[in-house]
Amino acid sequence: TILVDVGIYVENVSIDSLDSGAPGMGLVTIKGSTNDTGSRVRGIASDCFNLDNAQYVRIENMTMFDSTLSRGINFVNGTHHSETRNCFMSNLQHGVGFSLAGISNIVYNCKIEDSTSWGIFINDESADYSIIARNYLFNNGNGGILIADADSCIIDQNLIFSNGNPGIS
Repeated sequence: TILVDVGIYVENVSIDSLDSGAPGMGLVTIKGSTNDTGSRVRGIASDCFNLDNAQYVRIENMTMFDSTLSRGINFVNGTHHSETRNCFMSNLQHGVGFSLAGISNIVYNCKIEDSTSWGIFINDESADYSIIARNYLFNNGNGGILIADADSCIIDQNLIFSNGNPGIS
């Protein structure tokens, strides 16, 4: 577990297979402070967190903001069995993106608002069995959740309102 102290970090964090957890060994966790001011990552023209072929990674209690050209968290190139929990994302292109992602990723109990495009988008056929649950998606430009090309995803108990287009598409 990596504990991130209170503060604003202007970063683009990349996690790949060499930084990952493994089955039976647990998750590699990046955990922000639960203090009122929190641990905040401000992306600069790139994803705040990029999970590239990562597995068994959890990002928890983090705030991601002000990167309207990219995502708060991007799952790419086969990333699987990874989680985003209790995070806040605001003023991004997409809150969470899945492109060329692997199976069984989770976005749980996150607040995603004011993204210029989608709050959460899954745009890859290999992102099967992903779980999107108990999230709050508000005022995102294109809509709340887009699933363009994945099977057997679970979308459960999300509060989705006042987005530019459909809540779920």
